[in-house]
Amino acid sequence: MLDCRTNYCYDKILQNDLKKLYSKIDLHSLTNKEYVYDCMTNYLKIPKEKIEIGSGTIDILERLLSLFEHKTVTSIGPYWTGIKWACFKNDLKFDECNGDIAYISYPNSRDGLLREFNFDHYEFVIIDEAYGDFCDESFLYEEIPNVIVTKTFSKSLSLPGIRFAYCVGDPSYIEGLKTISHKYS
Repeated sequence: MLDCRTNYCYDKILQNDLKKLYSKIDLHSLTNKEYVYDCMTNYLKIPKEKIEIGSGTIDILERLLSLFEHKTVTSIGPYWTGIKWACFKNDLKFDECNGDIAYISYPNSRDGLLREFNFDHYEFVIIDEAYGDFCDESFLYEEIPNVIVTKTFSKSLSLPGIRFAYCVGDPSYIEGLKTISHKYS
């Protein structure tokens, strides 16, 4: 069984490659976002209009939830507590049973299970696939208009310090996210 509480890269070759890469990066310069979008488009094989990047998953969630007013967010299964903070920051309600917006950590981060859920029950669905690289199933390539899938490299590549996350979704939501980009994103 996958223990989603651990976050360590055991691949020595990858560790060495990452150390070499880190030694060539100026950590005090601003990111060339267009270059990152191009890299992500090539890596994911998804058009850049459907991709947004951010400084960790919390950055993306906080900006995403700011697009909604007077809504209630609910979680399907165990959840990451950062979603409650993002709701609080955006003056949204969080209810563990009833909501307009569903948040699901997929696979569920505390137990690694894949839960079934119905997209039609919610106005909008956020699928947090932080641990998705440890699972054969993903919603990343699904064409569901009311869904955004978030991903991060901090779990699968053990790179939490890099503060890089991305999301994929309908271009109308992605466009909204891009207009709210924080300076640190």
